[in-house]
Amino acid sequence: MARVNIRVSFEVTDTWSRGDFREFIKLVRNTEDIDLYIVTDSEDTAYIDSVATALNIDDSRVFVDSKVDAVDEEAIDIHLDSDYEDVLAIIEETDAEAILVKADPNEVGRPSYVDQFNQALTDIVDA
Repeated sequence: MARVNIRVSFEVTDTWSRGDFREFIKLVRNTEDIDLYIVTDSEDTAYIDSVATALNIDDSRVFVDSKVDAVDEEAIDIHLDSDYEDVLAIIEETDAEAILVKADPNEVGRPSYVDQFNQALTDIVDA
Protein backbone atom coordinates (compact mmCIF):
# COMPACT_ATOMS: atom_id res chain seq x y z
CA MET A 1 0.00 0.00 0.00
CA ALA A 2 1.31 3.43 -0.93
CA ARG A 3 2.18 5.70 1.96
CA VAL A 4 -0.04 8.74 2.36
CA ASN A 5 1.56 12.11 3.05
CA ILE A 6 1.26 13.51 6.55
CA ARG A 7 -1.16 16.43 6.68
CA VAL A 8 -0.02 19.40 8.75
CA SER A 9 -2.09 22.53 9.26
CA PHE A 10 -1.50 25.79 11.05
CA GLU A 11 -3.43 28.84 12.16
CA VAL A 12 -1.97 31.78 10.30
CA THR A 13 -3.12 34.64 12.55
CA ASP A 14 -1.04 35.36 15.64
CA THR A 15 1.62 32.85 14.56
CA TRP A 16 2.85 34.00 11.15
CA SER A 17 4.08 37.30 12.60
CA ARG A 18 6.64 35.36 14.68
CA GLY A 19 9.95 34.94 12.90
CA ASP A 20 10.75 31.59 14.54
CA PHE A 21 7.38 30.19 13.47
CA ARG A 22 7.71 31.48 9.89
CA GLU A 23 11.07 29.75 9.55
CA PHE A 24 9.70 26.57 11.07
CA ILE A 25 6.72 26.49 8.70
CA LYS A 26 9.00 27.09 5.71
CA LEU A 27 11.02 24.03 6.76
CA VAL A 28 7.84 21.99 7.15
CA ARG A 29 6.63 23.20 3.73
CA ASN A 30 9.80 21.90 2.11
CA THR A 31 9.71 18.52 3.84
CA GLU A 32 9.02 15.54 1.62
CA ASP A 33 5.87 13.55 2.50
CA ILE A 34 4.18 16.49 4.25
CA ASP A 35 1.17 18.32 2.83
CA LEU A 36 0.76 21.77 4.39
CA TYR A 37 -2.64 23.40 5.03
CA ILE A 38 -3.83 26.70 6.44
CA VAL A 39 -6.78 26.28 8.82
CA THR A 40 -8.12 29.49 10.33
CA ASP A 41 -11.30 31.10 11.54
CA SER A 42 -10.00 34.56 10.65
CA GLU A 43 -11.85 36.58 8.06
CA ASP A 44 -8.77 38.51 6.92
CA THR A 45 -8.70 36.89 3.49
CA ALA A 46 -6.08 39.25 2.06
CA TYR A 47 -3.65 38.31 4.83
CA ILE A 48 -4.44 34.60 4.55
CA ASP A 49 -4.05 34.70 0.76
CA SER A 50 -0.71 36.52 1.05
CA VAL A 51 0.67 33.84 3.39
CA ALA A 52 -0.68 31.05 1.18
CA THR A 53 0.95 32.67 -1.85
CA ALA A 54 4.27 33.13 -0.02
CA LEU A 55 4.27 29.42 0.88
CA ASN A 56 2.88 28.27 -2.46
CA ILE A 57 -0.10 26.62 -0.74
CA ASP A 58 -2.91 25.87 -3.18
CA ASP A 59 -6.36 27.32 -2.48
CA SER A 60 -7.65 23.76 -2.04
CA ARG A 61 -5.55 23.57 1.14
CA VAL A 62 -6.75 26.81 2.71
CA PHE A 63 -9.76 26.58 5.03
CA VAL A 64 -11.46 29.60 6.57
CA ASP A 65 -14.02 27.94 8.77
CA SER A 66 -14.39 26.18 12.06
CA LYS A 67 -10.92 24.87 12.86
CA VAL A 68 -12.26 21.70 14.47
CA ASP A 69 -14.47 20.94 11.47
CA ALA A 70 -11.71 21.63 8.94
CA VAL A 71 -9.11 19.57 10.83
CA ASP A 72 -11.57 16.70 11.13
CA GLU A 73 -12.93 16.79 7.57
CA GLU A 74 -9.50 17.11 5.96
CA ALA A 75 -8.03 14.33 8.15
CA ILE A 76 -5.26 16.61 9.39
CA ASP A 77 -2.60 14.72 11.34
CA ILE A 78 -0.95 17.65 13.16
CA HIS A 79 -2.36 21.15 13.72
CA LEU A 80 -0.31 24.08 15.09
CA ASP A 81 -2.14 26.94 16.78
CA SER A 82 -1.52 29.73 19.29
CA ASP A 83 -5.03 29.56 20.76
CA TYR A 84 -5.12 27.25 23.79
CA GLU A 85 -8.87 26.67 23.61
CA ASP A 86 -8.70 25.72 19.93
CA VAL A 87 -5.84 23.31 20.63
CA LEU A 88 -7.90 21.64 23.37
CA ALA A 89 -10.99 21.42 21.15
CA ILE A 90 -9.00 19.83 18.31
CA ILE A 91 -7.46 17.30 20.70
CA GLU A 92 -10.84 16.44 22.19
CA GLU A 93 -12.94 16.41 19.02
CA THR A 94 -10.64 15.08 16.27
CA ASP A 95 -8.00 12.42 15.73
CA ALA A 96 -5.33 15.08 15.10
CA GLU A 97 -2.39 15.99 17.28
CA ALA A 98 -2.71 19.67 18.20
CA ILE A 99 0.30 21.67 19.32
CA LEU A 100 0.23 25.01 21.11
CA VAL A 101 2.56 27.53 19.48
CA LYS A 102 4.05 29.79 22.13
CA ALA A 103 7.33 31.37 23.11
CA ASP A 104 8.46 28.58 25.41
CA PRO A 105 12.06 27.63 24.66
CA ASN A 106 13.52 24.28 25.65
CA GLU A 107 16.92 23.85 27.30
CA VAL A 108 18.77 24.62 24.06
CA GLY A 109 16.66 27.70 23.24
CA ARG A 110 14.48 26.05 20.59
CA PRO A 111 10.71 26.70 20.86
CA SER A 112 9.02 23.76 22.57
CA TYR A 113 6.48 23.43 19.74
CA VAL A 114 9.32 22.28 17.47
CA ASP A 115 10.14 19.38 19.80
CA GLN A 116 6.44 18.54 20.17
CA PHE A 117 6.02 18.58 16.40
CA ASN A 118 9.04 16.33 15.89
CA GLN A 119 7.68 13.87 18.48
CA ALA A 120 4.21 13.86 16.90
CA LEU A 121 5.78 13.28 13.47
CA THR A 122 7.84 10.39 14.82
CA ASP A 123 4.77 8.86 16.45
CA ILE A 124 2.81 9.05 13.18
CA VAL A 125 5.63 7.59 11.08
CA ASP A 126 6.26 4.76 13.58
CA ALA A 127 2.56 3.85 13.92
